[in-house]
Order: sequence, then C-alpha cells, then structure tokens
Amino acid sequence: MPQDCARNRISFRYVTNDLWFSSAQNMRAVKLDLRKEFVMGLKANRKVAQTQTARPLRAFW
Repeated sequence: MPQDCARNRISFRYVTNDLWFSSAQNMRAVKLDLRKEFVMGLKANRKVAQTQTARPLRAFW
C-alpha cells in the first residue's frame, strides 16, 4: 500500500504498521525504496542494535 500511495503522489512522511508486517525486508523497502520514515512494532524476541557500534558486521541496509 505505501508503494501505491507514493505512485499516486499522495504526500506522507511516515509508514506505520503492526508487528505482523515488521520485517527487515519491509523496513528496507520503506527506508531505501520509498525514502520515508517508519514506525513499526517489534516482537519481544527481536534483536535490535541501538547504536551504530552495536550493529553486527553484516549490513542489512
């Protein structure tokens, strides 16, 4: 749906969704393809780097 909004030139700055759709692939698509910010819930068992130095060596972005 965010791709459709961008294609139809609907102005928006953020994409929000629930944790069912919060995957690394969706985050990359919003950030890199659409160049928008996102707010997504995460499951408690997900690992998140809170600083740049805490990121693993392999880059997801």
